[in-house]
Amino acid sequence: MASKLSTSRLFWLGALFLFSCFAKADVPRFENYKVEEVFKGKHHDAVASEENKNWAEGRKKAIKQPVNFAGHYVVYANG
Repeated sequence: MASKLSTSRLFWLGALFLFSCFAKADVPRFENYKVEEVFKGKHHDAVASEENKNWAEGRKKAIKQPVNFAGHYVVYANG
C-alpha cells in the first residue's frame, strides 16, 4: 500500500513538473502597466471606528507618507 501511494505521488509530482515546464504564460512586467498620473493632492484624515482603534495610529502615520503604490495608494504594514 505504501509503495502504491509513493508511486502515485511521484507520478503526480512529475506530471505537475512537466506541465509547468511547458506552460507558456507571459509573466506580467511593470513596464507594461505604466502609471500616467501620480496623485499629489492632500490626503484626507483617517476615520477610526471602535473595531479598529488599534490600527488608527498606524493609519494616521501612513496617510502622511507620499504615494507608494500604483500611483494613487499608500500601502503600509502595522503591527
